[in-house]
Amino acid sequence: MPQLHIIGLTTRYISNRFNDINNYADIVKKSEDSLIEYREKSGIVKIQKERLKNAEKILSDKNIKGYEREKAVINKAEAEIELNTQRMAVRENLMDTLTHEYGNFIHRNANADYVQKSSMFGAKDLDGKLINGDWKYDINSHYSANAKIEAAKISKYVTESPYEAFAEGFFAKEKGQKIPENIEKVIEEAKVKAGVKKTVRHHEKGYIGNNAQRIGSNSINLDYINSEAYANKFKKISKDNELNNLIYNKSIELLRNNNNSDTEDLCIITVPNKQVLLNVRGERDALGVELSKKQSSIVKNCKMEMVGIHNHPTNLLPNGSDFTAAGYRGYKYGIVVTHDGRIYKYSVGNRPFLPALLDSRIDKYCAKEYNLNTREAYEKALNEFRKEYGISWQEIE
Repeated sequence: MPQLHIIGLTTRYISNRFNDINNYADIVKKSEDSLIEYREKSGIVKIQKERLKNAEKILSDKNIKGYEREKAVINKAEAEIELNTQRMAVRENLMDTLTHEYGNFIHRNANADYVQKSSMFGAKDLDGKLINGDWKYDINSHYSANAKIEAAKISKYVTESPYEAFAEGFFAKEKGQKIPENIEKVIEEAKVKAGVKKTVRHHEKGYIGNNAQRIGSNSINLDYINSEAYANKFKKISKDNELNNLIYNKSIELLRNNNNSDTEDLCIITVPNKQVLLNVRGERDALGVELSKKQSSIVKNCKMEMVGIHNHPTNLLPNGSDFTAAGYRGYKYGIVVTHDGRIYKYSVGNRPFLPALLDSRIDKYCAKEYNLNTREAYEKALNEFRKEYGISWQEIE
């Protein structure tokens, strides 16, 4: 069974469905489509609205007591849960699932005694109920039923337990979506308790910190990048000459715009029609470039194959953030152009990993005891990940 490693602390075993990224995305889509189809064809919305109306009518009559009233309370809660449920889960692809699992990791590590389920952080604040040694939502309990009703606004998966309310809520919040206030409060407190400094963000960046900082300077040899020798490298990227020319032109543009600067820019192009989907300017000297919510939506809704091109002022090879951004956005492959004239082509493999896993491997090999220069350390780590996680990478020479 595949494993998801969260650096240095834990291993999560995940489904064999994750062996194929594209196949998993199809599974997710079918799951969501089936829920939509069920709601449309079954008339469930109309049925539950009628069920809710009848329950509220009974509850409004103070003369009705006992079993009939208790049944009306449950019917009301179940109807509201069903009406609030608009999707199966927050995730849309394999990389989304990694962020969800990172949420689970934070939740467990917010309490020193996370092995004991009874000590699970924030379980009471999430209005869970300890049943047979485990936290559940209890629809027979007023406060727990109300929590489950609210949680259903995030996804159907959330209603399984307070654990999933935390993880799904964490991920939905990372995507900029609104979540119930009580869940958000527990998440923020858990992040502090677990010592989270920065959550997973899917964006390209030119450095990983620690031992691997940069190679050379951010100054560009304009004579070289304007040369025929440099242009000829791009002819080896793919068998599509028109696509290669577009990648070359956009790469030259990125480099010229950022000479003697630590600013990174990103260009995303669509493969079938050779069009620019997005030009994104990174924050000045930030050594990274991120998409806005609007830009992320454009990428998400694009149904064509895409190639992402960005510059590395540090002259470093592709790192963990580059690979996870490529996987999250669904790039056919990514291109890194460095300020010292190198070109790297990379793509994700068939096993997911968080950025820190690759970055820490690179950083390890940059340490003095390995006697490797920075480029050699990157190459060693990337070659190991090629075997372990199925990634693809090469320098275009």
